[in-house]
Amino acid sequence: ASSKTCSKCGALKKDLTLRDRVYECPECGLTIDRDLNAAINLRQQIKNVGKAISELMPVELTALLSDLEINGIATSSVEAGSW
Repeated sequence: ASSKTCSKCGALKKDLTLRDRVYECPECGLTIDRDLNAAINLRQQIKNVGKAISELMPVELTALLSDLEINGIATSSVEAGSW
């Protein structure tokens, strides 16, 4: 999801494929390298985790970790209730 979300306005581009190397936002017009767009989104997610980790529900932590694992950022998951 991080590569399909615009790092400028947050719009979701559902039809982005692995062949698409440039992200072009249909909403705000941002044109950016696909991997750079994803990296910016992941950096923001990681910053937000530090601010709100204690407020997240286990299902939200699981979803975030899943997204990070898919993008090669995290290599292990956290069991619900182990915090």
